[in-house]
Amino acid sequence: MAAFPIQPEQLSSEWFTKTLRASGKLASTNEVSGFEVGFIGDGVGLLGMVLRVSLKYARAEGAGPASVVIKFAHPVPENRAIAANLNMYEREVTFFNEIAPEVTSTERAIR
Repeated sequence: MAAFPIQPEQLSSEWFTKTLRASGKLASTNEVSGFEVGFIGDGVGLLGMVLRVSLKYARAEGAGPASVVIKFAHPVPENRAIAANLNMYEREVTFFNEIAPEVTSTERAIR
């Protein structure tokens, strides 16, 4: 898989194409031809930025998801330091990699 961008400005159609293909979400005969980025919420939070990226594809057949959500670390070093000192980024990654797959959709709706 392609290296994860550190800031939104580093996102590219090529990165989305490689990443979606590697995850099996995009056919090898298709590619991301463009995208639009929008903040979720009020933009930058205390510890990070959450964005919804709407994706456009070269061809409709074999197209991947209509949009993805990406979270970036906070752009201000002091805020990143707080999150790092509390292991917040590590905990979040661990949750999504190890715990979230075990939570059923019914459990998610209740919480």
